Amino acid sequence: MVGQYYSRKKLIKIALCDLGVSIPFHLSQKRPYSDGWNDEQLLAEAFKLGVTGTTERTGLGLFEAAQFTRDLGGRLIVCSRSAVYHIEGHQEETSSISENFPGTIISLHWPTT
Repeated sequence: MVGQYYSRKKLIKIALCDLGVSIPFHLSQKRPYSDGWNDEQLLAEAFKLGVTGTTERTGLGLFEAAQFTRDLGGRLIVCSRSAVYHIEGHQEETSSISENFPGTIISLHWPTT
């Protein structure tokens, strides 16, 4: 994880990388996601409240990061396996990439006042 504050631009940038199994793979091991969901659908689903939760974790992390990004009018980009999830202000989109990323990388750009 790395982060930096750009005082002139009034912007916080944070990047996290996890070379584990990837968000789509993790969700594809759970019901109802184990049948017929592609990486784009799985990655978008992971940003819904509680979806990635377990008995040990709440599943709030991705949901809260996305909501905070929307509220600030910032940018969030997540690449996991063959999917990319992107929030810019209040616009969201999910797309695919031609090669699998081995894990997950998250980039956050949050404006400050």
